[in-house]
Amino acid sequence: IRRKLAEHNPAAHTPDLAASLNNLANHLNNNGQQREALTTAQEAVTIRRKLAEHNPAAHTPDLAMSLNNLAIYLDGNGQPHDALQTAQEATNLYRTLAEHNPGIYTPDLASSLINLATYLDGNGQPHEALQTAQEAVTIRRKLAEHNPAAHTPDLAMSLNNLATYLDGNGQPHDALQTAQEAVTIRRKLAEHNPAAHTPDLAMSLNNLATYLDGNGQPHEALQTAQEAVTIRRKLAEHNPAAHTPDLAMSLINLANR
Repeated sequence: IRRKLAEHNPAAHTPDLAASLNNLANHLNNNGQQREALTTAQEAVTIRRKLAEHNPAAHTPDLAMSLNNLAIYLDGNGQPHDALQTAQEATNLYRTLAEHNPGIYTPDLASSLINLATYLDGNGQPHEALQTAQEAVTIRRKLAEHNPAAHTPDLAMSLNNLATYLDGNGQPHDALQTAQEAVTIRRKLAEHNPAAHTPDLAMSLNNLATYLDGNGQPHEALQTAQEAVTIRRKLAEHNPAAHTPDLAMSLINLANR
């Protein structure tokens, strides 16, 4: 429908066509049609790139969002280098947007940096991935200081990611400290809103157990893994479909400890 509308009145309906293509790409990907999802996402980017050329203020944010989506589909279709380049372009756009309007676009910049770190690591650039993840944490730490309710969960997620890159770059002690901070944050979040944050707490505990073991603290690793199992067992009792796979993973971790 929107394609036909855009043919007759491009100025009015082309932005909506791009939005629909983005949505369609998501559903194609969720239905196991990765190639079609990639083609659809590429069309959305092409449209939004042209729109942004004629009206940057109005359409650059949408272009950046579509580029982030496209990077996911490129990576899923075995094009990691193209995914990295696309994620870098999205991050550059969000960096410029955040410079001119920090209140609106700084959170998007942090999210884009998290994505970029993943592709850098996947393309054999672990040091650059670490630096990028550190920047994301720095940004989200500041955001969480000014608006804890909105940004503290994202900070915890970024800390989890950072711990992975620290460990991968031969900094196991820093990885442990970072993972401990993530657990501390998520424990507090889970105390105030168990339904929303208890699953994330269990995930962070699993990660922490790994870093404790790697830092020569096997007893503490065992206790942490046991806590993760206890939490996920309760979650699986109330919602087996959602949490039983995670419980199984935690049981394997516990068995290893």
